[in-house]
Amino acid sequence: METQKGTGTWNALVALLAGLYCASYVGADLLGLHGKHQPNTSHVQSGSVVPSKLEIKLQDTDGDGQKETLMQYDGKTYWLKLDKDSKPTIQEYQQPVEKVQKKI
Repeated sequence: METQKGTGTWNALVALLAGLYCASYVGADLLGLHGKHQPNTSHVQSGSVVPSKLEIKLQDTDGDGQKETLMQYDGKTYWLKLDKDSKPTIQEYQQPVEKVQKKI
């Protein structure tokens, strides 16, 4: 069987490039670079929440051992809850008085 001169080199080059591409993709995924970027906020519609100012946290705010979902937006904290129909609601979070007194 005859082989063409340079075919092995070409196949090796293609395999090397494909390997480098796969390695860079997997490496970026391991570093968390896929899907974890902040969108460009210059295109956010007026009156909409700016994603870079939004943070969601889980915190046991009342000391019962269960964590509540809190949302912080632009320096203010809100409590994310579900209503009786399991639809999300937002209300301004007020820190319990006893926790405020313990900090003093």
